[in-house]
Amino acid sequence: MAINHPQFDPIAISLGPLDIHWYGLMYLMAFGQFLLLGHLRLKQASIQQAGWSFKDIEDLLFAGVIGVILGGRLGYIVFYMPGHYLANPLDVLRVWEGGMSFHGGFIGVL
Repeated sequence: MAINHPQFDPIAISLGPLDIHWYGLMYLMAFGQFLLLGHLRLKQASIQQAGWSFKDIEDLLFAGVIGVILGGRLGYIVFYMPGHYLANPLDVLRVWEGGMSFHGGFIGVL
């Protein structure tokens, strides 16, 4: 018995030549929620006593975004198509063709 997975369009919104994908919207929501939660946590006395500021939250978010993007891309390259990228190393830069992995992004953030 085969498992049927839902088939849906990965593109959430098309604005002319620009396609906005669902995973991009999810990244945007996650980063926004991180900022919101960080702002709420800064109102707690224990965090303020530790010397944290909103600038620190923004810096942490920036590092996380870089980790997600680089780790996700490198994870896709290493886990899914290493032979292709060894034979065509410049294809690593062709990010418009897609190619990110969750576990690579997770490792990048860690």
